[in-house]
Amino acid sequence: MGFLTFNVTDIISSLFKMGASISEGQLITLKWRLSPEGQKFYSQEQTNQFYEALRKGDTSVIDIVRKEKLEIIEKLEQELLLS
Repeated sequence: MGFLTFNVTDIISSLFKMGASISEGQLITLKWRLSPEGQKFYSQEQTNQFYEALRKGDTSVIDIVRKEKLEIIEKLEQELLLS
């Protein structure tokens, strides 16, 4: 999969210019989502939808990622417990 790389600073700067603000927790989640590790869990289509929402100033997608990240962690924990 050829994921585009995005600069966290550029995205945050763009959000601020649009008047959107993000919390420290959202910033941590955003950094994870943009990282190569975070991108392993998403398809190219999901990534495109995520960036399109951010470009429109929709920061609620960051909270959705946080929920998805917790689900990924829980799934991995369950897999460890079963092995």
